[in-house]
Amino acid sequence: MSAFTYAQTFLITAAIKFLETPAGRRNRNHAYGLMGAVALIYFGIAFSTAAFWQRVLRLTAGFRGATTALIHDKALVRQAGYNHMAALTLMSTDVERMKVSMFAVLELYAQITEVAVGIWLLWRQLGVFSIAPIVVVILCTSIQSYYSKFMGGRQAKCVSVSFILTINCANAP
Repeated sequence: MSAFTYAQTFLITAAIKFLETPAGRRNRNHAYGLMGAVALIYFGIAFSTAAFWQRVLRLTAGFRGATTALIHDKALVRQAGYNHMAALTLMSTDVERMKVSMFAVLELYAQITEVAVGIWLLWRQLGVFSIAPIVVVILCTSIQSYYSKFMGGRQAKCVSVSFILTINCANAP
């Protein structure tokens, strides 16, 4: 998927060079080659994106099912007198949060590779000025790290309110 995305930049460069050539000097076969490259790149993006999401969603569905079964077996079946409905609702919320975190980890390797290739491509075009996006990323990461320190307590409040709502809904007549 990343290869097709980066191939677009080379395709656009080739198309601009082709269009800058005077009409009398343009090679018709070169135009057909560009059209074939457009078809290959955009069909490649469509198919690779579909295949990626199919595999990711299949993996996360399996993870969700296995994790839910494991938690149900360990926590709910063996504890008598526990409010099963409330526990099931909270369990699905927790499993969903784990699934989202797992997806972020799955994308991490690809994003690191894409950033490295992107910076290299920028370096080829802009030279030393390609460092500007790195500075922006470091600045944004620093700001995000600072504000993420405050999330733990607020997230705990959100989970506790969710727990209270779940208990009240489960005990409703």
